[in-house]
Amino acid sequence: MVEERGWKARSVEESVDAGVHPAVAQMRLMGADRAPGHSLSDLDRLGLTLAGLAPIGKRPAIRSPTPEMGGKKGKKARKKAEKERLKREKKERKELKKAKKEKKAKEEKRAKKADKKKEKKEKKSKKEKKEAVSDDDDEDGTKEKKSKKEKKDKKDKKDKKEKKDKKEKKDKKDKKEKKEKTEKKEKDSDSDDDDDKESASDNEPAELTIDDEDTEAIAKDLQGFVERGGKGLKANALFEEVRALQVTKIFNNKLRMYLVVTALFPDGSLSAKGVEAKQALIEKFITNGKLSFPDWIWGFEAYLSKNKEVLKTYPMVLKALYDADLAEEADIIKYYNGNQDSEYFPPAKKAAAPFVKFLETADSESESGSGSDSDDS
Repeated sequence: MVEERGWKARSVEESVDAGVHPAVAQMRLMGADRAPGHSLSDLDRLGLTLAGLAPIGKRPAIRSPTPEMGGKKGKKARKKAEKERLKREKKERKELKKAKKEKKAKEEKRAKKADKKKEKKEKKSKKEKKEAVSDDDDEDGTKEKKSKKEKKDKKDKKDKKEKKDKKEKKDKKDKKEKKEKTEKKEKDSDSDDDDDKESASDNEPAELTIDDEDTEAIAKDLQGFVERGGKGLKANALFEEVRALQVTKIFNNKLRMYLVVTALFPDGSLSAKGVEAKQALIEKFITNGKLSFPDWIWGFEAYLSKNKEVLKTYPMVLKALYDADLAEEADIIKYYNGNQDSEYFPPAKKAAAPFVKFLETADSESESGSGSDSDDS
């Protein structure tokens, strides 16, 4: 007898190599007597479908012939395997039926949705046709309503325009009358000034000076009047009060400005903010008497002599007067670059020097700027 020579596997693991079918390898490793079954999920994972396989009833079970398959024990095993197979096939048929049912339900739902959409579209089309017919019937009525509305709007616009024109005419008339009254009042006031001058020259009464006792008393009276008037004090009311005192007490317009500044800013309270707040009151006494800059600024300089603590803030006060268009740049520069016959002028000139320098610098810069512009052109 010839002895077979060659390699033999010493264990099940060694019998499994790359050339062994996966099903056979699995049976060997598991020690099973047949090929493992597969569920629908296993088929999906392997990329297989039921349609691509043979009918379930005709598919043979994979068995590996073993000695145990014969006899009663084998019969019992085959019966058990058959029962499991039938159970598995029943489950697969149930799943397939369920899948078909779900697919049918989806199709029915899609068809129902399409029908509903179609029905909705038809209803919309009918409604549009009905509205079109209704629009044709109501077209004449709509045109008539539109015409009436346009006529009404036109009439309302006309009435509004007439009312507006009447109001504008009335406002113009009121402004004109107000202006005439103001001019007349100012004219009368100027004539009063002229009359006062004539009477003064005839009778030659002594005018008040800043150091007279009456001057201090008048300043206190005016201060009380300003306090009583409060924030609502009108320029005309203050002017009438001062004018009455000027006629009875006899003092010139320069001293009048000093008294007004003293009444408006008691106890050295003159400041740039104060000038801004009481601009209208100050302006009334400059423009009414048609005072020149040297005449009315004398009142401020006299005030500085009585309230020396204000000298520090005088440049800002001058700036406020300049910003309010009460003092012109040229007048300020000319006045404080010269010499004045007044004892109050030197301290005021020294205090005003920073602001005067500022104006001169700004003026020279603007001139040089315009000169360079002309050179460029």
